[in-house]
Amino acid sequence: MTLDEFRRLAECWGGDIRRWPGPRSDETERLAQTPEGEAILAEARELDALLAASAPQVSERRAADAIHAVVTRLAAETAKPRPTASLFRLPRWLIPSAGFACAAMIGIGIGIAYPLVSPDTDAQIALAAILEGGSLGPEWVLQ
Repeated sequence: MTLDEFRRLAECWGGDIRRWPGPRSDETERLAQTPEGEAILAEARELDALLAASAPQVSERRAADAIHAVVTRLAAETAKPRPTASLFRLPRWLIPSAGFACAAMIGIGIGIAYPLVSPDTDAQIALAAILEGGSLGPEWVLQ
């Protein structure tokens, strides 16, 4: 472990190497005993002390009251019926049935607009045979 890596860990995790993640190696312990390592850890401990002193003092009762208020408000919001859901109370079977009816109407409309006719000329017969017989490979279809 280099001194820069040691400094980076101290800046991220503080001056107490017991709080650092992962297993502590002998090299980390040796670096902590050197004058450079001790200076890095002392600097990190000063920052830890400043952060600990600036933390707000919140009683457990106040924190519990805040959590209870948030949970109660969330539960009340999810319990309210949505206005859009109450306006459209359709039977469950109606939506799939309407979808099937629409698909049938579109199919009938296309069948009327474009009726199936047999090809008249030899060119139309040849084109129909090519397109319906799978003579074109997938590379032609994608283009």
